Amino acid sequence: MKTSLLIVGIIAAFSSLSAQQSLPAVNVSIYKNGSAFFTKNGTVPVVNDTAFIPVPNAVIGTYWLTTPKENLIKNISYKSKKITTKIKDGDVRELLRANVGKTVSVSIPATEGKIQTITGTIAGFYEAMSKIKINDGSKTRLVSFHDIADISLEGINDYFLRDSIVYMAQIIPTKQLTQLEVTETSLQSNISWIPSYYLSLKDDKIARLEMKSLIENYSGEVLHNTNTELIVGMPQIGLGLSPDPATTQGFTHAGGGFNPVMQQGIYANNRMAKSMNMMESADAFSVAPTSTFAATTETGDDLFIYKLGKISLPKQSKASFPVFATTLSYKNLHECEIADYTNFENMKYIQPNDNVHDVFHSIEITNSTEYPLTSGTIMVTDKDGRFTAQDQLKYVPQNAKGIIRLTKEINISVKNSEEEIERYDNVKKINKVSLNKVKIRGTITINNYDQDSKTITLKKNINGTITVANDGKVTKVSQYYGNNPMSNVTWEITVASGAKKEIVYEYETLFFP
Repeated sequence: MKTSLLIVGIIAAFSSLSAQQSLPAVNVSIYKNGSAFFTKNGTVPVVNDTAFIPVPNAVIGTYWLTTPKENLIKNISYKSKKITTKIKDGDVRELLRANVGKTVSVSIPATEGKIQTITGTIAGFYEAMSKIKINDGSKTRLVSFHDIADISLEGINDYFLRDSIVYMAQIIPTKQLTQLEVTETSLQSNISWIPSYYLSLKDDKIARLEMKSLIENYSGEVLHNTNTELIVGMPQIGLGLSPDPATTQGFTHAGGGFNPVMQQGIYANNRMAKSMNMMESADAFSVAPTSTFAATTETGDDLFIYKLGKISLPKQSKASFPVFATTLSYKNLHECEIADYTNFENMKYIQPNDNVHDVFHSIEITNSTEYPLTSGTIMVTDKDGRFTAQDQLKYVPQNAKGIIRLTKEINISVKNSEEEIERYDNVKKINKVSLNKVKIRGTITINNYDQDSKTITLKKNINGTITVANDGKVTKVSQYYGNNPMSNVTWEITVASGAKKEIVYEYETLFFP
C-alpha cells in the first residue's frame, strides 16, 4: 500500500485506552464564561472486581460518578496508572517515528525556490534534533521535520504505541460484575463559545441577520457526535472555577482550608474582552441568500439555550457552527452624545475646550426572532454587499431594540458651548468644607449640510441639577450619592437641508472652591 499526504492535512491524534477508555461525551452545555457541563455515559469492563475511568479536569463540587438504575458503586479511589495509548497519525513526527525502517519519499525546499524529492529508508528518528535519517542505498542524509512539505510512504503504519501516566478513578462495585454502566458529570473550564453576527441590509427597512458560534475546545475532552447546547446566561458558580479535590493529585484540604475566592465574574469579563478581539475561524458557513435557518431553542430558568444538535470537535481545536439566519426590520438613526464637563474627582467645573462633537449614523434593529440576541461582534454590509461597519451588538431581548453604530456623519456638525451665568459661594458644607454653586447655560448648535433633512438624537450628560431642558427628556441615570445628581437630557431634533438649529439648557452644579 502506498499513501501520500500533505502535512497540512494530517488529522489530529486519536487515542484508544483499551480497558481504561474514557467515557464518551453524550451531552455538553457550553457557557460564554469559559466553562461547560459534560454528561458522559458508557459501559466499562470490570476486571478483578475493579473498573478504571480517566479522571476529567472538573470544577470543584461538580464531578460525580453514578450508576443509572441502582447504587452499584461501593467506593471510588483515585490514583495514577500507567496505560498504553495507541496514537494514530497525530502529526508528522509521530507518523515518521511509527515508520522507521519503511521506504519514504519526502519533498523539501531546495535552492531558488525549487522542491527536492528524497527517497529511501527511514534509518533513524531523532526527536531532540527534530530530524530523521534517510538512507537511499548509497548515502544517508538528515532531514528536518520542519522542512517536509509532502510525504509518500510504502506499507504505512498508521499508529504506534506510547506509554503514559493517567490519573484514574478506581471503582469498586457493590456486586460481582463483568461490566458496569456509569454516568459521569462534570463542569470543566477551557471551553467556550463566542457568538458573532452578520447583518446584510437588503433595502431601507429589511435586513438579513445571521449568527454563528465559534466553539473553542481546549478542555481536554473530545466531542464526537455529542449533543451540544450553547447557553445564554450563567448559573451561580459560588466557588469559581477551582479544581475538584477528587480530580487533583496531592493534598488539597478543600473542606475548612479552601478559600472560595469569587473569581467567576472577573474570569468571565476578561474572557469575553479577549474573545471579542480574537479573529474568528476563517471558515464561514454557506447559506442561500434568501434562506432562513435556526437551531432548536429552549428557555430555562433565567437561561436561554441554542441547541446545535450533534457535533464533533477534537480537543485543542476550534470550529464555527451556524446558529440561525432570519430577516428583521431596522431603521436609520443619527446620534450624538455630549460628555459632561465636570471633573468627577474634585467636583470642579471645567470649561470645555473642544466643543465639536461627532454625529454617528446608526441603525436600530427590532428583535422579532424567537430568541434573545446575546452580546457579540457584528459585521454590517450595505445593499451592494459593501462592508459598512464592525461593532459590538449588546444583548437584545426578544421584541426589544438594539443599536449598531455604522459611520461618522460628515455632513452634520454639532457644537456645544457652556458659560457661567451665576455663582454662589459657601452654599453647602461637607465635613467642614464649603461648596460653591455655579449656574451654567449651555447651547448646542446643529448644522445640516446634507442634501436631505435629518432627524438627530442628541444626548447630553450632566453632573448637576437640570433647571432648563428646552423640551428635552430628562432621565436620572444614577442615585444621588455625591454632591450632584447624574442625569442626561435627550432631544429629537429634525433639521432641514442647509438649516441650523440651537438648543439651550441650564443646570446648577456644586463644586469645591
